[in-house]
Amino acid sequence: MNKEAIVAIIIGVALGLFGAIYFSNFRTIPKGPSNKPQTFNTANLTPRTTDKSTKLAQFDKLPVNGALLTNKILVIQGQADKNSNLLIADQLEIRPITIRGNQFKQELQLKPGLNEIALFELNGEKEQLKVLKLYYLQTQNIDVSSDQSEATDEADVLKQKLEEKVLQLRNNPKRVISGPIKAIGEKSLTLGIGTDSIKVTVEPEITNFFNVSGYDLETISFADLQKGERVTAFVSDIGGDQISYTVYQEPALTVAAGKVSNIDEDNYEVTIIDFDKSSFGADIQLSTIQNLYNLKSQKIEKAGFSKLAIGQRIFAILSGTKGDYSIDEYLILQ
Repeated sequence: MNKEAIVAIIIGVALGLFGAIYFSNFRTIPKGPSNKPQTFNTANLTPRTTDKSTKLAQFDKLPVNGALLTNKILVIQGQADKNSNLLIADQLEIRPITIRGNQFKQELQLKPGLNEIALFELNGEKEQLKVLKLYYLQTQNIDVSSDQSEATDEADVLKQKLEEKVLQLRNNPKRVISGPIKAIGEKSLTLGIGTDSIKVTVEPEITNFFNVSGYDLETISFADLQKGERVTAFVSDIGGDQISYTVYQEPALTVAAGKVSNIDEDNYEVTIIDFDKSSFGADIQLSTIQNLYNLKSQKIEKAGFSKLAIGQRIFAILSGTKGDYSIDEYLILQ
């Protein structure tokens, strides 16, 4: 075989290999208009993640649950995302908390006695709920009259010292007991605490009894108390005895923070699953304050029974006892 033939064979083989590789690769290119850039689906290449930058509010120095307070103003403050929705509910009112920049500050007036407070935040798909039970004691000033301050008689001096001692004990209780009255003795109250009962000693001639109406106190007597009523007793431990020198007779008001699980349109009743997973029904009355919190505008709007829907977030102020609740006020989120 001459030299020219060998060269021709080599060139032919090379051209064949080049053509096979070219047409093989050409077939793998997706078809499409030649004037449009080729795009690729990158869904499987980029991991799907939630917005980890969304942070929930941080509350500064909230009292511990069950705390006894003697300052009637509770300051609720902290930091939150400006797009977050913050709400606060107590036994007297349900309202939003305004966020300025990334700061919020809300002054809450405590009512005498038991205060149930629910703090709720919704930010995108994230939410948090804080529920507190706090007790506020309205302390009294030690007021010694000029006659008493100038007392020289031994009996008067002893009486004055006793009154001052009682007032000190009244203003500095060691414990708070709150619950319905199960029994009334000559000098005692038995209060129901869950499934238990606690006996509290009182001194009808010395102990101060008050009825709580909103933020105000009205003086009553020991004889005005009745079984079944809710009272809050501020207790001092004296020689092992639980003695109360201040007792508040309280309205049966409860805060609910949960979701609507059922709506009875015929009887105007809703069933609520509360924050602790308990479930109960509550009647809506003609006097019930019905509001809606618009998540887009962050404003409160008037609502009605027809706006209720299963699964909605609901905050409610309830009066009465479980099994016989009625709703004084509610706020739904929409």
